[in-house]
Amino acid sequence: MQIFQPVREPTLAHAPSGISCCGDLQWGAHFCHLYETREDLVETLGPFFEAGLFNNERCLWVTSEPLNASEATAALAERVPNLQRYLDSGQIHIVDYSDWYTRIGNLSTDAVLQAWIDAEQQALAEGFDGLRVTGNVTFIKSREEWYEFEKYEARVTETFAGRRIIALCSYHLGMTNGNEVLGVVRNHQFALARREGEWDVIENSAIKLAKQELHKANLELERRVAERTAELSNALRTVEAQKQELESALRKQDESQLQLEAELSDARLLRDISAALIDEEAVDGLYKKLVDAAALLREHAASGSGARGAQIAGHPGTQRGSRGILGMGFARAGNDLRARAAQ
Repeated sequence: MQIFQPVREPTLAHAPSGISCCGDLQWGAHFCHLYETREDLVETLGPFFEAGLFNNERCLWVTSEPLNASEATAALAERVPNLQRYLDSGQIHIVDYSDWYTRIGNLSTDAVLQAWIDAEQQALAEGFDGLRVTGNVTFIKSREEWYEFEKYEARVTETFAGRRIIALCSYHLGMTNGNEVLGVVRNHQFALARREGEWDVIENSAIKLAKQELHKANLELERRVAERTAELSNALRTVEAQKQELESALRKQDESQLQLEAELSDARLLRDISAALIDEEAVDGLYKKLVDAAALLREHAASGSGARGAQIAGHPGTQRGSRGILGMGFARAGNDLRARAAQ
């Protein structure tokens, strides 16, 4: 039987354990507690459930000797003064293992795992942030029961991974031998042991190796990120330098453009001044006067009057400096040009 149920994405990746040596736990945590005395059990599970109640989690405490349901309730009430309110609201259930297994019956491993998933989904549907459970396995009496339960424990970690469940299993050191303890540690993410008031944390070797590999991967990722960041910084500096060069070239181009426009403006001004001083009409007028003067000279030359022709030409024999008709024409044209320039 395969278990296929939707997994709710957690709003927070961690939940408080309540246990000083653990700190916060990831959702889906499946770990165990190795204890020697009743007091060890109470001092571990009391804070564990107190944290769950205050974190708005549904809690289920399945008890077994050396602590029955009523004793567990009294012990927890010492830590949580308003425990009765949580009991009445159904946020926490504290039951003996006999009552619990009477409820679930003789189910297969798949059916039991599915029952946990269903309980998680119901808790979430009722507004709780997750499901927190614990069970004390001293109810296992025979070797056959132990092997079956070990097979079940081997699948819990995989089934709970990524779900809003935190599970703590309690094992009495006086009722387990060395090989069984090794099996217990192997089937959990880590184990807690309290001896003479001191905590020991024993990590599953596979989990420990996975954490080491994850740490190495994180270091490698940080190194690559640092290298990539340096490369991007260098590229950014290069782009900034190229940008400054381009801006400088554009400024020079703008300056050249302004200079060219100034020169063009000067040229236009010179053209306008030239046009004002000597325009086409002035040139045409001068040309016409010169043509008229030349025609008059040819006319008198053709009449045969030598002295008169020389006088017109402005060179009457030996009389130097006399102004003839052609000289008078040039003078008048020059006077016209000077008058226009003065305007």
